[in-house]
Order: sequence, then C-alpha cells, then structure tokens
Amino acid sequence: MVTVMGGLAAVAVLVSSAAASSTGNLPRGCATEVSEELVLRSRSAISARPPTVELGARQADSTNTTAVLSFYFHIILAENNHTTDFITDDLLARQLDILNDGFVAMGYKFDLIETTRIVNDTWFYNATQYSPIETEMKTALRKGDRKALNTYVVGFPDTSDSAWASLPATLGPLDWPDGRWLIDDGVVLHNSVLLNGSNWYGWNKGKSLVHEAGHWVGLYHTFSGGCEANYDYIDDTPLEAVPESSISALGGCPIGRDSCPDDPGLDPIHNFMDYTGDDCRTEFTPGQVAFAHSQMEMYRQVYV
Repeated sequence: MVTVMGGLAAVAVLVSSAAASSTGNLPRGCATEVSEELVLRSRSAISARPPTVELGARQADSTNTTAVLSFYFHIILAENNHTTDFITDDLLARQLDILNDGFVAMGYKFDLIETTRIVNDTWFYNATQYSPIETEMKTALRKGDRKALNTYVVGFPDTSDSAWASLPATLGPLDWPDGRWLIDDGVVLHNSVLLNGSNWYGWNKGKSLVHEAGHWVGLYHTFSGGCEANYDYIDDTPLEAVPESSISALGGCPIGRDSCPDDPGLDPIHNFMDYTGDDCRTEFTPGQVAFAHSQMEMYRQVYV
C-alpha cells in the first residue's frame, strides 16, 4: 500500500436519503439513485445472462474462481478538524477485510492499491452528491479503469446523506467512451459510517461500505418498489416496504419484521442491501450474486 499526502486546495426509482437528521452523529441514509435509463440498461444485462437463483447458488458455492478488483481509498481531511483522527491505516485495513468478507460469496476480492490522504477543506465540507465540488474532487483523484473501485471518505456536515455509489450501468456498454462517466464512478462515504465512525445508530461497523459496493456491482435496495413491485429484480429477496424517514424504521435488527404482510416471506433484514444495522446485515442472496455477475460482466468486463 502507498500512502500519498497531499495539499490540493427499477421504473424510475429514486432512492433518496432515509435519514432523519443532518447532524453528524444521527442516522444517515444511502442516496444512491436509480433512473429509468439505468434500469433499462440493467435489464439488457439480465437478458444477456438471466440471473436465476439456481445459477447464483452454483456461483456462490464455487471456490475455484475469484475476480480481484483494484481498490483505492481517498481520505479527505480538513485543517483543524480532528473528527478523522480515528482513520488510521490499520482501521482502513480492517474496513477492507469487512468489505472482502461480505463479497466472498460473489467471488470478488478488493485489493488495496493505494490510500491517498488529502487536506482540502472545500472537498471535505462540500463534496455533496452531484455538486461541482464532488466532480472536481473525483476528477483530481480517481484512478484505474472501470474495474477499479474508488472510495472517497468525506465529512460534509449539512446533509442527511451518508453515502452513495454509481452502478455498473452508469458507465454504459463497453464500446462507449468512458469520459465523465468513469470520473463519476465509485463510492462516497461520510466518515461517520466508516468502521468506528461516529454514527451511533449501528451503521459504523463497516457494513456501509459493503452496502455501497453492492450498488457498485449492480444491486438495488431490497425495498425498491416497496410492497407493490419487485424493483430490485431479485427473486429471492421478499418484498419490503420502503423505510420511513424516522429513527424507529431504520437500523437495529428487527427479527420477524413483515412490512408487506400480504406478500410471501419476512423482510430480508439480514441483507446487505437493506437499511438495518450493521450487526444485522450479513448476506447477499444467490439471486443477488447472479444479478451482480450479469451487471459486472456487461458493464465492467469482470468475470467469475
């Protein structure tokens, strides 16, 4: 690992923040968005390689092949701000271990190539989603091709969004020029939901990065479409109501919760793509494994 110190000055389904507060310690939600165009591209990958549960189960059981993906940490710091002092190289190594443990069943392993630490107050406080500052930061820092996962850790104070990620379909087919879409590709995390971060609602044990990387490999939230439709396009994740923007509906591990009582199955509370607490989220399903493989093959040229 190299550490670089710097001083650089569904049908359209909007997955918006489910957080209730904008202060640093309170629950924060994932702001990954899924547009109608992205859903259509994702379905193209599904048509090319139908992601059946049976196929996913066979893939998850296979221990013969692993796709190794390059991984880059970009830790954004601010002068006279000590909220990031806990982000040591050892902590980042443990965070990466948690990420890799989550993706064993998919056959993906993230290999840390470089950790970059940049002191830049503007990026730290203002790199919010879709902002010119976010684009400036990613343009300056992003490394690797479309197979490389870049993760940016920031500290913006005035938003309820804790993280967001790009999906493989955002890049378009392999014959598209990468350009701006490749610059945008990656994960942005608020430092409070990093391992040992300040988020007190159970999203600070390393699973937020697993959740966002789940989007990066092509997965949607388990509750996409709510009780009305299966808009995560996964056959083995039961329908689940969209979480309310309230503390009572987020985090924790509500064993036996059935938010769609008229539909089969209990809520998939142990799924990495749900909004339960980190202690509760432990799995991807075989259907998700197959779905992710179809997306990664078509849009990132990653094969397992």
